[in-house]
Amino acid sequence: ALRAIILLWDSGSDFLFWLLFGICSYWFLFFKTPAIVAVLVPAAKDATPFMTLIILAFVGKAVRTIDILWGQTHTDIFFIDWEKSRGRLLLQAGDTQTAHAPISIWRMLMVANEWNEIQASRHTSVAFTLILLALLLRGLGLEYLATSQPNTSNLTPGPTNQVLRFAVTTFFWLLISLAQALYRYIIGYRLFGDKLTQFQDLLSLANISCFVLKD
Repeated sequence: ALRAIILLWDSGSDFLFWLLFGICSYWFLFFKTPAIVAVLVPAAKDATPFMTLIILAFVGKAVRTIDILWGQTHTDIFFIDWEKSRGRLLLQAGDTQTAHAPISIWRMLMVANEWNEIQASRHTSVAFTLILLALLLRGLGLEYLATSQPNTSNLTPGPTNQVLRFAVTTFFWLLISLAQALYRYIIGYRLFGDKLTQFQDLLSLANISCFVLKD
C-alpha cells in the first residue's frame, strides 16, 4: 500500500510539473509578445498556489528518489563465476600430490567494479547541464527574460517574476538535456558504445553470470 502511494505521488508530481510548465509557458508567450499583451502574469503575492504545487511536486519526486535508493540498497546481486580450473599444481615442492589450480579472482573484481560504475550512469550529465544553464542565465543575462516587462528583447536587469522564471529556467534545462540525449543516441552510442551493452559483453568474455534479485 505504501509503495502504491509513493508511485501514485510520483506520477502526480510528473503531471504537476508538465502542467505548471505548460501554464507558465502560456503566460510567458502571451505576456512577452511585443505585438500585444494578451494576459498579465501573477504578482508575487498571488503566486502562493503556484509555489504550493511546486513544493508538492518536489516532495513527491524526493520521496520517489528515496524509494529508489532504498530498493537499490536492498537488492541482492549475485555474480557467478563459471570458469573452470585449467591445470593442476603441486601441493609442496618434491611432493607428487597435486590440486586444481586456483581460479583468478580479478575477473570477478573487475566485473563488480564495472557494475558499480554503471549504477550512476545517465543519459545526460547533471554537472554539465547546471554549468551550461548558469552560463546562459547568468553569463548571457537570459534570466532577465523573466522580468515583468512585455518584451522578449528587453534584457534590462531587474526583479524577475516567479512564474516567468520557472518557464525560462525549465525551457533551457529541457533544451540542454534534449541536446545531450540526442548527442548520445546519434553520436555517443555509435562511436563509444552503450555502457550497459559493454557490461553484457564483459560478462560474456569473463564467463560470469549476474543475477539481480529484488525483494
